[in-house]
Amino acid sequence: MKKLSLAIGVVASLLVVTACSTENVDQIVEKALQAQDNVKSYYAEITTTYEFDGETDTSSYKEWSAKPDKNRIEHDTGDLYVSNGKESWSYDKEANIVTVYDFDNEIFNEDELDEAEFDEKEFMREMLKEMLSENDVEIVGKEKVANRKTYHLSLKPKKDDEFAMVNDIWIDTEFYMPLKMKFEGDDFSTLMEYTLIEYNIDIADDKFNFNIPNGAEVQYWSDLMPKSMTLEELKEAVTFAIPEVNDVPEGFTFTEATYYEDMDLVMLDYNDGEEGFLSISFTVNGNNDYLFEDEDSEEVQIGDITGTVTTFADITSLSWKKDDYSFDITSTVSKEELIKVASEIK
Repeated sequence: MKKLSLAIGVVASLLVVTACSTENVDQIVEKALQAQDNVKSYYAEITTTYEFDGETDTSSYKEWSAKPDKNRIEHDTGDLYVSNGKESWSYDKEANIVTVYDFDNEIFNEDELDEAEFDEKEFMREMLKEMLSENDVEIVGKEKVANRKTYHLSLKPKKDDEFAMVNDIWIDTEFYMPLKMKFEGDDFSTLMEYTLIEYNIDIADDKFNFNIPNGAEVQYWSDLMPKSMTLEELKEAVTFAIPEVNDVPEGFTFTEATYYEDMDLVMLDYNDGEEGFLSISFTVNGNNDYLFEDEDSEEVQIGDITGTVTTFADITSLSWKKDDYSFDITSTVSKEELIKVASEIK
C-alpha cells in the first residue's frame, strides 16, 4: 500500500512537470522522484467510489504515514493495516483474524529488501519514461481538493487500446501528492478523493503498533506462504507424479519449485540470470480454473495436442491439457520456444 502511494505520487509529479516543461526526459524523471522528499509524514481521510455494470460501491478510510516505512490505514468497515517498518498487521474485523508480517523472518531478509527497493526505483524510472511517450498530458486548470490548491490534469493514451483508460488526476501544487484520481474504462469507473490531508505532522510511534484484540485468531504470513523447494523435495511433498521437463531455452536454469497444496498446483521457475524468466505451472484432475485464456487466444499444436497461446505486452503464455494434467507456461521467450518446451514435457 505504501509503495503504491509513493509510485502514484511520483507519477503525479512527473505529469505536472511534463505538462509545464520542455526539459529532457531524464531531467523530468529525476525531478519527479525528488518531489516526494518534501513529504515526511501525513494524516489523510480518503473516500473511494467504484462503479461497474450499473452497481456503485463507496468506501472510506483514514491513513497515517511517516517515512521511511511506517503506515496505518483504518477502513470504515473496521479492517485495518498497520506497519512499523519491522512488523506489520492486517486485521479482518468480520472474521476476527490478524495476519502478522515479520520483515525480519526468513522470507524477508535485509539484503532482499534492499535489492527490491533498488530495483523498484529503477523500474519506476523506466515506467515514467514510457508514460511520456505513450500519453498526452494536459493541465485542465487549478481546483481545490481537501481545501488544498491542485493542478487538474487529464491523461489520455496516444494510441487506441482495449485496455486504455481516460484518467483525471488532481495534484497538490505544493507537495505533488495526488489528492483526487478518476479512472474511466468502457464499463467501469473509479474515483478516489482525499477529503482531508495534513502534511509533515508529528505522529506518535504507538500509532504504528497494534494490540491484537482478545479472542482474535492470529496467523503468520510466513506460515501461509508456500515454501520454496528443490525438485527432490517437491516429489516427496506431492501425491502425484511430477512430469519431466526435458528442454528449456538456452541459458535458462531451474531456480525453485513451489507447491500450492489447496489447489494441487505446482510451479517450476527458471531464469536466464538476467531479466528473462520461464514459469511452468500444472495441476491435476482437471483443476485448471487458474489458467489464463481470453477471446484473443491463438490455437497452436503441441504434437497431436491443441493448446492456446496468449500474449500480453512482452509476456507469452501457452496452455494445454494432457491426460489428467492441465499445463501453463508463462515466459519472456517466444511462442515457438514455448511450444518446443511444452513438446518435451513428458
